[in-house]
Amino acid sequence: MEKKPAAPAHSFNDVRASGAVSWMVDRAITTGTSASTFSPDNPLTRAQLAAFLWRLEGKPEAPAHSFGDVHAGWQQVPVSWMLDRAITTGTSASTFSPDLPLTRAHLVTFLYRYKNEPAVTIDPDTSPCGPLKTIAAGHVHSCGLRTDNTVICCGDNLSGQTDAPSGTFETIALGQHHSCGIQADNAEELNGGRITCWGLTGLDDVPSGTFKTVTAGNGHSCGIRSDNTVTCWGTSIFSEHGTDEYGRTDVPPGTFKTVTAGNRHSCGIRSDNTVICWGANDFGQTDAPSGTFKTVTAGWEHSCGIRTDNTATCWGAIGLWTDLLY
Repeated sequence: MEKKPAAPAHSFNDVRASGAVSWMVDRAITTGTSASTFSPDNPLTRAQLAAFLWRLEGKPEAPAHSFGDVHAGWQQVPVSWMLDRAITTGTSASTFSPDLPLTRAHLVTFLYRYKNEPAVTIDPDTSPCGPLKTIAAGHVHSCGLRTDNTVICCGDNLSGQTDAPSGTFETIALGQHHSCGIQADNAEELNGGRITCWGLTGLDDVPSGTFKTVTAGNGHSCGIRSDNTVTCWGTSIFSEHGTDEYGRTDVPPGTFKTVTAGNRHSCGIRSDNTVICWGANDFGQTDAPSGTFKTVTAGWEHSCGIRTDNTATCWGAIGLWTDLLY
């Protein structure tokens, strides 16, 4: 609402780097739950939200409220101001319920009234994302490719994995902490397009050249180039040396029809329709069966494929996922 202004770093020891908390401290909207703590995971009460908004507004005076359940001294003027501004009507004519946890619906209602109830256009039939051509799911985030070929993402953004860049894309692929897409601006001319990735630092170090497909896994990505060879890149986020110690980026030679990136391994279908996998193999996840395949997909510590006779087979940590140590 305030356009994410910059602010000096806060001094709370229970919050890691946060522009939002730093801004609240700098604007004197919060003083924390103590001199050294902000308690970021505590529920917010209705009275605390009243105090935050009142301080944001500059602590204006207001006629006394008529609620019979507001007793703490710090609550009096903020609640009076919210009532005077018609931001709240209370939970009844005589109660405000200052210590009740603030619900998400109450929060958006209070903010809407605080902004003087601006006019909005509501379309009950169309998704707020707009019509989508495709959608992809990552670990705790999702992205969609709109009909105009732009990308929209939602979900966890701790690593910037939902900060989709501008421009148009042919396809998108999502990993655990990053996202990738093949940009459409020169795809038709070059029998492929350049790959752009966003999210966890190090995973967006995309090799140059043009690619026909891209896949994103945990800590690495792979793509099929215009000459049908595969290139993989990335490092383990747990690696002390900044290298891929599992061998997920050590692609075997040859040409490929498809490629898929999993957790610590990758797989691909060669031009002769056989499957080959590379990377960690402590659960047999790279022990691809013989035969020919139409599709293959790599999961956390296992892989599955559809053979050319339309039967399915899987290999790796099948049924053992509960025993994995993360």
